[in-house]
Amino acid sequence: MLTWEDKRYWLTADEIARNAFDQLFYQISSRGTNVFTDICPLQMNYVNDVCSDTMMTVDFSHTIVTDKNNFHDLYDPDNMGLCLATDDYCEIEIITFLPKYYRVKKLISEPSFRQDFLNVIRHEIEHMFQDGAYKLDEIDLLTYDRSDINFLLDPAEVPAYVHGFRISTRSLDNFKFTIKDFIEAHGKSLCLSKKEIKYTYEVWLKFLNNLGYAW
Repeated sequence: MLTWEDKRYWLTADEIARNAFDQLFYQISSRGTNVFTDICPLQMNYVNDVCSDTMMTVDFSHTIVTDKNNFHDLYDPDNMGLCLATDDYCEIEIITFLPKYYRVKKLISEPSFRQDFLNVIRHEIEHMFQDGAYKLDEIDLLTYDRSDINFLLDPAEVPAYVHGFRISTRSLDNFKFTIKDFIEAHGKSLCLSKKEIKYTYEVWLKFLNNLGYAW
């Protein structure tokens, strides 16, 4: 049950993410560059008089890139997202990296891929609402104590990561397990201290709790 009060943009963002996921995932088997255009009705609070229009056009594109090296047994498929938002237009690009010889049929059947694909789409949509001319009053980007290299606590990244993992995980326990694993893996690659890794996890969990979301 959703218990978000006066935070309608979260519901709008979730709806856009699920719609984009359905459209792009359906086209994955073509292996081409898939494009989907959506219209975001911003029927919510945003800074007045920034734009006269209340609609944002969002172009989504999805591309599959195959690793040409023969390291297909060393890693799993991965997704990366990019977002460029300005005024009433936004481009969101999703790139899926596949090991050499990895079959698209297998990719589509992997629950972990579907989970990550939705996660990345929702992550970039959160950035869409942070940027461009539409500055939502309901988005408050907090500054956290962090190492310079700890992008996991960047003010813009915390809500993007949390919303992405929230929509793509099955329960609160699954959310906790998933972000803990994610933060620890990236924290080690960034050479963060155990204390900062633990602190990052606590910040993300606190942000989720502040959303007032009931699983």
